[in-house]
Amino acid sequence: MTKKITSINQNNDGDTNPKTGLFEQPVWVLELEDGEKRVLGKEKMEEYLSKGYEKTVHSFKRWTLTSVSGAEISAYCVVFTDKSHDLIPNAKIKEQLFNGHKRKDLEKYQQLEKELRDKSELNPALFHPPKESITTPEEKEMLEKFREEVLNDKDRII
Repeated sequence: MTKKITSINQNNDGDTNPKTGLFEQPVWVLELEDGEKRVLGKEKMEEYLSKGYEKTVHSFKRWTLTSVSGAEISAYCVVFTDKSHDLIPNAKIKEQLFNGHKRKDLEKYQQLEKELRDKSELNPALFHPPKESITTPEEKEMLEKFREEVLNDKDRII
């Protein structure tokens, strides 16, 4: 089950990607609702954002905005391959990453269900569907009468 993201931090110094074991710069550290921390590289972030937006992400960048009073907030600019873009706050990028991860899980399970369905189909060489009878109801009635006559005929030698 997908967990909600409580915070996202960009580490510009980089870190080792736990999946690949390679050094990547920058990386994003996502803290999940149960306190677990996950490290994502740029490719995974772009993949989840693409699935969240249902559009292919070309690139994204974090901007730090400073107000006149000196307060800083982070926003992300997401650029898509169709040259459109979206400027979003931290809360919205967490939501898009969550939706992208959820959609990826859904696609993975749908693919798995399809593979299992395909695998569990009956082998036509071993299992034949029931054949439709070519005997009409009138012919069945005639055959049944004939069977009764034969069984009741004591003079016949079988």
